[in-house]
Amino acid sequence: MIKVSYLFRKPEVSDIVIFKAPPILVEHGYSLNDVFIKRIVASEGDWVEVTPFNPIHLFIDPIFISSIKVFVRLGSVRDGKLFVNENVQEEEFVLEPMSYGMEPMSVPKGYVFVLGDNRNKSFDSRNWGPLPIENIVGRSVPVLATEQSIRHHIPS
Repeated sequence: MIKVSYLFRKPEVSDIVIFKAPPILVEHGYSLNDVFIKRIVASEGDWVEVTPFNPIHLFIDPIFISSIKVFVRLGSVRDGKLFVNENVQEEEFVLEPMSYGMEPMSVPKGYVFVLGDNRNKSFDSRNWGPLPIENIVGRSVPVLATEQSIRHHIPS
């Protein structure tokens, strides 16, 4: 985790961030010392919407097919995708389509919208709302080498 990184730049979409429990979670029994790790999917001013995945089985049945046409025409079948500012987000790291939906909302100034990569089992902004940027304590970055592996390759 890099804690100083946000001294030089603001948190950005796709950053994996470590943060303290937001106020609404503290009100429900979490401690200010509890930390979470999630991915930022939208920043202040963005519109966020989640459309549920609805598996459809096509049968040669005029009544069933006509009901599908109604659903598609109404725009209610959108494959379990995350939309930010009405653009679908291509997220290779998500294991399965989202099985839940979320009404469109605007991310307020000073906040970000975070989701876990295991979307269907994550406790995140869709449950408790946007995250105050001030609660972010750092971002997660991959570790390319450990202290032991570096020592092993440095001549004595």
